[in-house]
Parts: sequence; C-alpha cells; structure tokens
Amino acid sequence: MLIGFHRLLAILLLAVLACGSGAHLAALQVTAWGAMLWNYSASESSVAEAARKTFDGEHPCKLCTRIKDASHGSQSNPVKSVDAAKRIDLIVLPVAESIGPRLRGGFSYPHPGDVFASSRNEAPPVPVPIVG
Repeated sequence: MLIGFHRLLAILLLAVLACGSGAHLAALQVTAWGAMLWNYSASESSVAEAARKTFDGEHPCKLCTRIKDASHGSQSNPVKSVDAAKRIDLIVLPVAESIGPRLRGGFSYPHPGDVFASSRNEAPPVPVPIVG
C-alpha cells in the first residue's frame, strides 16, 4: 500500500515538473505534427509532400497556432516568480517538518557488540561426510 502511494507521488511530481518546464507543450506539438502528417498524407499524392507541408511552418493547423501562442505568451507575460532556492524551500520544508519528529525520537546506530554474528561463541557445525 505504501509503495503504491510513493509511486503515485513520484508520478505526480514528475507530471508537475514536466508541466512546469513546458514539456506538455512539446508533447502537444508532436501530437499536432502527427495529425497534420496524417491529414496531409491522405490529401496529398506523396508522403514526402505531406511531410514538407507539415514541417515548413507555412501551413500550421489550429493546434499549432494555439501551442505557439501559449509558448510565446508564457515568455512575454512572466509571472513574478520566486527564485529557485525559495521554491525548493516551499516544497522541502513542510516535508522535512513532517518527517523530522519520527527520525529524532529513539534512533541510534547499533553497537558492534550487539550484532548477532559477532556475539556467537560456539564453533560452526562440522559438515556431514558424504558417503560415496
């Protein structure tokens, strides 16, 4: 149960990081290019002509123009961002505060004399002879 929760949390964190870095726009652009290539290859005589029309930039589809607007809009109107150190503090500090009390109480490294193998006094058993 706990492993599944950690895996879900890791996937959610990767999705948030991907969206924050603009990877969702790249994935949408690849999807748009695939759809354009499919549509142009159905209407054109050759796949090479369809690929030329897809990637020349002169025949953008609606999705391509919206992706271009979204990518330029995020650059021209930047949100007042907090510097990277403060962002990390906003994420790490609450997690550390929730984990900290569990780690502080009663943890100590074992002493070498407490290890089971080093406190064994009897000799190891003699192997049983194999009758052959």
